[in-house]
Amino acid sequence: TTIVRINNEYPHIGVIINQHTEFDHRLQSPIKYSETDADGNFKIKDIPTGNYNVVAIKDGFGFKYLYEVNIAENDNELDQGITLHHEEYFSGTIQEDWIFETDHHYIIEDDTDFHPNFSLEIQPGAVVRINPGIDFTIHGNLLAQGEEDNMFWVTSNDGFSQNLILNEDIDFYNSMELSSVASVSNDLIEWGKADFANFGIMLDSDGVNVNNMIFRNSLCGLSSSSVNSTQCENVSCYNISHESLGGIFFLNVTNGFIRKSALINSNYGILIKHSFLGNIDNNYFANNEIGLSVWSTECCIEHNEFSNNSNRNLDFVGNNDTVSGDGELEICYNNFYSENGVVQWTPSGSYDRTSSIIVNNNNFENSDLCIVYQSIRLNGIIDATNNYFFGLISEEAIYDKIFDSTESDPNHDMINISSFQENRIQDAGIE
Repeated sequence: TTIVRINNEYPHIGVIINQHTEFDHRLQSPIKYSETDADGNFKIKDIPTGNYNVVAIKDGFGFKYLYEVNIAENDNELDQGITLHHEEYFSGTIQEDWIFETDHHYIIEDDTDFHPNFSLEIQPGAVVRINPGIDFTIHGNLLAQGEEDNMFWVTSNDGFSQNLILNEDIDFYNSMELSSVASVSNDLIEWGKADFANFGIMLDSDGVNVNNMIFRNSLCGLSSSSVNSTQCENVSCYNISHESLGGIFFLNVTNGFIRKSALINSNYGILIKHSFLGNIDNNYFANNEIGLSVWSTECCIEHNEFSNNSNRNLDFVGNNDTVSGDGELEICYNNFYSENGVVQWTPSGSYDRTSSIIVNNNNFENSDLCIVYQSIRLNGIIDATNNYFFGLISEEAIYDKIFDSTESDPNHDMINISSFQENRIQDAGIE
């Protein structure tokens, strides 16, 4: 329901869900089923009128879905043909070019890598099934561009069986990884989905744009590490559960952006660690433990919506003044709901002080605390001017919603709220 609400309210954020994006027969019990004869004919009797997803499946041939087939009164035949193809199996080092074709299934049996001198094309509608615990690594060129109504799918090769038994637990594949020597056609991966993984997609390749992708039901969705730039737009991440990873996880990524994405029902919606100088804007964070967490960065966080994140909407960790020398973290034009808004914290005392925090032109409507900071870990004053604090019309009332977690009797000398707004900031939140 949260995703549907976001799709309706912000249709330009994330991926619009439908049966094609969401349906997985492993997670459903069939209403009716039948077997074909040797010529492929089948009959299913007494189907009530309505819309149905039809699954054709055969061991060794994969499966194919027909979405939202309408059954009207007196219908007695399916007007779409269904073709299944032999599955292809891979392991070891692949030293030839491959095309993963539409509606075909490709099984990664054991750890598999594509040699740097060869190319892999994943066509719209191709299904890549990776065995639990297995890595699929690409060192050559990747072309992976699906279509809005025909996304490619990378998933765990667990729970697929012709007996159509409902699977409540699916074992995760380990990763699909683009190594540091890999290249991506047009620098673009788009219109695909990855699920039931430890790492849905790992990017060690620089300059990749990830657009219109879905990552779900995994420990980590999209991971990018030790590159100059990664750009994400219209990405949807939900049900990402690892306690120290995220729906989107950047580690030592210097530049880029994350925008127009939906981060839902995860431990961390987005987690950014170290040296990021880019933008995080126009995203929707809902029903996460922590919406957004940035560590030692100087990024700009603006025009985002944070709602019902159970622990806190946004947190930041120093030391950000060693990244480029400027040490400026900007948090501007956001809407903060939930219990706690913006929180500074330090894990196990392992990080130095934080400098130059700008928190301007935000709307705070938090039931507990709006801003939490650590005065002993600041190298300056937090500029928290020009914010709107819902229902609070005096500095004293606002300070009751601001907490210094390192002083028992703070005098709030380290935070400036003197120029607060008495009316909502109208241009805050998603544009």
